[in-house]
Amino acid sequence: MKYIINRESYLVERIVWLDNKKQTWDQNFTKLIMSFHDSINEMIDDLKDSFNDKDDPDEIYKLYMEHFEKAFDNLIEEVRNVEDDDHLYKLWNELVLNFSLWKDSFSKMSEKLDNYNSIFKLGHDLFAKFTLYTTKGVSKEYYDGMKGEMDDKRQNAISFIEKFYEEIKLRLEEVNAEDVFSMSNMDEKDTEDIALNAGDDVRYLQKDGEENIAIISHNQEELQEIDNIRLVAKDDGSQFEIDKKELIEILPKHRTMNQEVSDKLKKIKADPESLDKLNDYLDELTSDVNENKDESKGKNKGKKKRSH
Repeated sequence: MKYIINRESYLVERIVWLDNKKQTWDQNFTKLIMSFHDSINEMIDDLKDSFNDKDDPDEIYKLYMEHFEKAFDNLIEEVRNVEDDDHLYKLWNELVLNFSLWKDSFSKMSEKLDNYNSIFKLGHDLFAKFTLYTTKGVSKEYYDGMKGEMDDKRQNAISFIEKFYEEIKLRLEEVNAEDVFSMSNMDEKDTEDIALNAGDDVRYLQKDGEENIAIISHNQEELQEIDNIRLVAKDDGSQFEIDKKELIEILPKHRTMNQEVSDKLKKIKADPESLDKLNDYLDELTSDVNENKDESKGKNKGKKKRSH
């Protein structure tokens, strides 16, 4: 069942782990790290006040990017004022952990807030890029800079954060906001627009009104009812069918190249002009493949057989 919660409980839920963290941080470290987190809190408020799932995904993505930039700028300014090198040592480990906690928080908000599922699912996917990039090698680079005098440590921390932000921006650009939005709020979409890939997880509404997660089965073409989807239960592996209208969200696994191409082809099929362009391009590709094969055969003929 989708949850409808008031603003007060929403605020409590999203900052509970941060409140717990604050109790373990001293005043100066709290000022330092909250320069980042305050911008994320502000971003969530701006998203909720200014947008919902009906709005332009690209505009919502843009707001995310603006607040991320502000968060890192604010953090750098606070690093300039750090007097205790212990705070610099502690900063990076805490940030890495907090990236993961933010990712989980956005996931929970996407599941529980009506009209904001896609908005906060996008936030989850963006913070997932943070957690994927914060490897041991990246952390080692930060701590390698914690040498020398205090001025050197501060400057090295600033240089690292600036470089980290530039690197993470490239990874955030890999997240397609429109794709994220197309995979959630499925219950509001035309069933013909839903792309199904075997092995993907889906969230769906059960007959009792509760939500559940299952796996898309591989044999959709065998269905008698075209508006249905065949799923596999996660607990016992049994197969069952539901109406596509009961789908809430598709949770895709890592897509293979074949799956990505398949999804794109489904969209192209509805556009005759695009089909013509695709056909011309396929002719060109086929010609290139044949030429490469002919060249390969010619090279092989010129090679002497190795004696054994």
